[in-house]
Amino acid sequence: MTGYYCSKCDRLNPGPVCEGCGKSLTTSVYRHIWTILRVPASDTLTWKTVICVLLALVTLLTIICFAFCAISGEIGRFVSMLPFILGVFPLGAVLVLIDLLLQGRESVWYTMEYTGVRIARWHKPSRLHSWSRLQTYDEKKICPQPDGSELVMSNEVSLAWNDVCKVKLSPRNGRIYLYHTPHMSPVILCIPEEDYESVEAAVKKRCKNKVAQ
Repeated sequence: MTGYYCSKCDRLNPGPVCEGCGKSLTTSVYRHIWTILRVPASDTLTWKTVICVLLALVTLLTIICFAFCAISGEIGRFVSMLPFILGVFPLGAVLVLIDLLLQGRESVWYTMEYTGVRIARWHKPSRLHSWSRLQTYDEKKICPQPDGSELVMSNEVSLAWNDVCKVKLSPRNGRIYLYHTPHMSPVILCIPEEDYESVEAAVKKRCKNKVAQ
């Protein structure tokens, strides 16, 4: 969904004139907005991060235990500890899976505008959903939606175009990676197939000479 956003009426308009108040709108308020439904427990990006963290943890524990046993001259003790160290990976994966299942489903809202991009994650109001995200449940944070439903914001991420140093396009997966550091922690735009071309064109316009070849 694209259009000119009127902050006074809080609405998106197809043309440069607000259909609510008649205010003239400039190109600086032109926005791309889309929403996707996401299930954290089945999200491949989440599991890639989980696997990397667990592998790093197991490797670190292995190195520490081996060094300790080698210094103390008890290599045999290290061999006996190895099954417990390796067991950290499946145990951690099971615990993470349980936590992700408790999180349920969430709605991710993407907003691309003149200054940058914002990603807001929302979930249904529930103590269990909030606690599984390590958040405090607060009824004051419940936001009624136009369709009558209620949602609570999990978190929000903002990235200014000026802070983007590299852009990686992945049309096959429907994703665009915006890097604010050279090789790590990108902001990932997950885009529906029907919106991908228009979003890609807008990103290229804002991030000239930053798209990876």
